[in-house]
Amino acid sequence: MKKNIFKLFSAMVVSATVLTGCIEEVFPEDSTATSDQIGASATAIEASLNGLPSQMVQGYLVYGKQTHETDLAYPSLMLAQTELLGDVVATDYGYDWWWRFNANNGMNDTGYYSYLPYFTLYKFVKSANDVIAAVDVTDPTITDEMRGLGSIAHAFRALDYYTLMVLFEPVENIYTDCSKVLGLTVPIVTEATTNDIAKSNPRATHEELVNFILADLDKAEIGLESYTPVSKNFPDLAVVYGLKAKVYMWDGQFAKAAEYARKAIDKSGATPMSESQWHNPLPVSIRLLLHGCGTFTPRLPIWVILLISLVTFPMKRIGDMLLCLSSRWHVHFMTRFLLPISANILTLTRTEVLTLTSQ
Repeated sequence: MKKNIFKLFSAMVVSATVLTGCIEEVFPEDSTATSDQIGASATAIEASLNGLPSQMVQGYLVYGKQTHETDLAYPSLMLAQTELLGDVVATDYGYDWWWRFNANNGMNDTGYYSYLPYFTLYKFVKSANDVIAAVDVTDPTITDEMRGLGSIAHAFRALDYYTLMVLFEPVENIYTDCSKVLGLTVPIVTEATTNDIAKSNPRATHEELVNFILADLDKAEIGLESYTPVSKNFPDLAVVYGLKAKVYMWDGQFAKAAEYARKAIDKSGATPMSESQWHNPLPVSIRLLLHGCGTFTPRLPIWVILLISLVTFPMKRIGDMLLCLSSRWHVHFMTRFLLPISANILTLTRTEVLTLTSQ
């Protein structure tokens, strides 16, 4: 009897120790980490930063399941804005999942197409906030590397809020009476925003959000002046200058916009396209094949040229190409293969192609 009691007591002690250890080491089961976990080491911060561009191409980011094919994170926003601005004209809706942005159909205040960009961008904000909470870039005691990593997170968050501002700040127009909300943008959620604050967090004014974004970009400058990101997946100082130019443009400060656009050009070493290059009827892929591009020497391999030709087709062609795939495979293929590659090519055409000569 005594032996049985001792065994039972021993088992209880061991179980309590093991279970307590488990309770103390519980981590979230989703794809994001807490700011405390991120702040544990520079390696953890770098890993979390790697998650920011990865999250930007994550399929089914908002809902975590197949709800709609447009739930494609940042590529979806790129395509939505392309259709909103009429760069792509939806002549045959078919598998163009973004046609409603082009036709202004279903864009009501409670509609899926209105709130998907909102939810997407605030997920990005949350991830950037977690890194920012772990690194104070104004702290003089941290290393240049740590400051640079923290500054990158500020640049990411600035991009997120700039995109929220231009998508959701109403402007006067001849179609909709928005006089009651003119000058209002979106709620500002920072690393210091608690759940209680979030429950009563009104829309920031245009001036408040512009100042907030510029303050983020100022902090991004602090670290990126002495730190070079490890890859082009992350914004460098030229990108920060470019974002400042865009914010100043939206705010109507055109002289400041021109100043920072020039800084972005000079820092990047790129050359803006000439008018003749912009209106060149030859597709980008053909120009690359004929002339090469910037630092890409020798000329691009033929398979790259063909891939660029593919992604420069109208979006309907891509939809037709993927018609034989199931919806789930469609999203997986787009987010894991085609869109990341095409995003790199789009980066190429917007930066490296700037160096194309008229030869």
